[in-house]
Amino acid sequence: MNALLNKLGTRQLTVAIDFGADAVRVSALHRATDGGWVVRGAFTLPAVDLAQGMPASVVRAFAERVRAMGLRGCRARVTISAIGFQTETATLPTLQDDELAASARFEAIGRLSVDETDTIIRHHVLGATGDASRVLLLTLPVLTARHAAEAVVAAGLHPESVEHAALAALAGVCQHQRGPETGLVAMMHVEPRAATVMLHRDGELVFLRALRGEWTAAPAQAPSFDATMHEGDIPLESQDPDAGWRWSSLAEETLRCLRQGCGDAAWPERMFLSGATACDRSLADALQGVCGMPVSAVACRDWASSDRSLDAGWAACLGAATHDRVRVSQRRAA
Repeated sequence: MNALLNKLGTRQLTVAIDFGADAVRVSALHRATDGGWVVRGAFTLPAVDLAQGMPASVVRAFAERVRAMGLRGCRARVTISAIGFQTETATLPTLQDDELAASARFEAIGRLSVDETDTIIRHHVLGATGDASRVLLLTLPVLTARHAAEAVVAAGLHPESVEHAALAALAGVCQHQRGPETGLVAMMHVEPRAATVMLHRDGELVFLRALRGEWTAAPAQAPSFDATMHEGDIPLESQDPDAGWRWSSLAEETLRCLRQGCGDAAWPERMFLSGATACDRSLADALQGVCGMPVSAVACRDWASSDRSLDAGWAACLGAATHDRVRVSQRRAA
């Protein structure tokens, strides 16, 4: 009887695995009677290169943790860092769904130079004006998705979807964070070496741009200045030369992206940050100063009840686990 109850219990749980650039994050959630979400367990594993596959030692550790937490047999939703994807925005004629899918596939193959036999290709309409549609093109190597799915299956879980981590985080923000329900809101999912800038208007994604780079420059690379104070000098807000300068290139590039995405429209009301690097206050300060809007990290601790503190690095994981499955099927990359 206990085995049967345990099996039935796993059907109420959703496990999310976020293959981030800095770590693999795993969480198991279920709905409470009041409709809220409860984290039954969460843990991290070392970061892996999915293009090469997960090391056997990490797969064993993953399987052991899943078994110890009684999660075998649960459905699982996988998110993969922006590093694993290629993205591009194209302007295509306004077509019927099947024709648009074929046109977007052809455009992605040409623009992103991918082989359709070993690449997963998806698209998302960002908006349409007259006879033209702005379409987001996304590609993911089949091998990357296969390595993720194989690790999940080896741990005794049932893969349900594979999606872009930034889009999963955005889904979580839209569902749990106060603010982005209406109007124009900016969001950035930022990890080491990858940042995804998005614009969200009245419940719809209208812009996405992927940025890559070594954002955290070493202190020696930051511009130097004379910190000696003289009478009558106005003190700088920070005397740490690395605090603001190390994010300047990302902040300036983000400003260019927002200008392009907004066009003649109103400026975003605020920006939310998610991802492994989002909790760095100096990043929020740099973006706020350059982009001219309030910037703050998402409060994942408020998205679900948990016995551990979950910061903005868990946004993709929690967003994938708690978002409605019908919408997930529309956003999945595989």
